Amino acid sequence: MKRLILLVLLTLGCTSAHAQTPAPTIKRDLATESWNDNLPAPDDRYTNPKSKLYSGPNGWFGTGRVVAEIANPSRTRYDYKASFVSTSQTFVGVEAGKLTIMTMDFGIERPAVGDYKAGSKVASSAKAVKVTFDDLTDKKIRGWASADNAGIVTVSEINGFLYFKLRDLRLQPVGPHNTGEMKAVMTIGFEGAIPPDR
Repeated sequence: MKRLILLVLLTLGCTSAHAQTPAPTIKRDLATESWNDNLPAPDDRYTNPKSKLYSGPNGWFGTGRVVAEIANPSRTRYDYKASFVSTSQTFVGVEAGKLTIMTMDFGIERPAVGDYKAGSKVASSAKAVKVTFDDLTDKKIRGWASADNAGIVTVSEINGFLYFKLRDLRLQPVGPHNTGEMKAVMTIGFEGAIPPDR
């Protein structure tokens, strides 16, 4: 319920002040691609390394990229540029105008630099993070969450930005509408950065 309320609030306008119109979904091979190229956007003042306003790692300025695939026969895939914000102790990547959201809960408002084990529980002292993904389209709640030993989330600090990166993290189906093809494991990747406080 907490995730549902958070998603509704973010979708209704609590997005990053520098959010941009998302680029179209691009099908890519995650095994061979480089994530160092930010997806194109109509307004790149904050993501263009040649711009005076740019200072985010790899072009992420309050934005990020979510790529997820469900291990079902259709290989259902999500690939989008997200507004990436921090709310309380949760870091949220939400697609503008859509009801899809990825969250990372570290149990603390500003996690320290380092690697965090993704699992079912949050423990900042043990460097444990909980990662979730929710899709509420079609008035259905489909969700996935990290179980123990799901993977690693790496937190760095670059030019004052908090930079998050994860690859091939496995999430288990947990939503009430995870039935049929949606009742399968999701593999998710993310890269994004939160600007320093101004």
